[in-house]
Amino acid sequence: MTAATPTATGIRTRLTLSAGGEPVPAVWLRPGTPAPGQPAALLLHGFSSRGDVMAGTVGRALLRRGVASLSPDLPLHGTRGNPLELQALRNPLELARLWRLALREAGAGVDFLRGETGRVGVVGYSLGSFLAVMLASQRPEVAAVVLAAGGDLPGGTPLTAVARTVA
Repeated sequence: MTAATPTATGIRTRLTLSAGGEPVPAVWLRPGTPAPGQPAALLLHGFSSRGDVMAGTVGRALLRRGVASLSPDLPLHGTRGNPLELQALRNPLELARLWRLALREAGAGVDFLRGETGRVGVVGYSLGSFLAVMLASQRPEVAAVVLAAGGDLPGGTPLTAVARTVA
């Protein structure tokens, strides 16, 4: 965990979650004065985005309302992006492995929030919407799910049919 940075409405901390040996960078936003049972949301970004974007938009809006949030970088995104690894998306087995990894990492985010707060919700945008639905179906402690732009995959996404089947 890095040093916490005070903001106008709370505290922003960069931290690293562990999910099966993979370091998962994330942004943790929380009110300056945590209240007992404070709600929190796991924010899952879309394809080609990153956790910082979710923290800077949705996370800040939630923080103004007293809701903490955790915004991780999903595999191959944000600080974990590697253009060479993007070629792996053309391999159905690798795509399935990355999807399971993202689901495991999102679960680690829920575990972190449960240890820090009260009720936990999940907010998914685009790719994050698919992940949020699967996560909520497997984790009964997720009390709320919000989905945005979760209709379908962008045109030209490698192996679209396989991705739809896996999701």
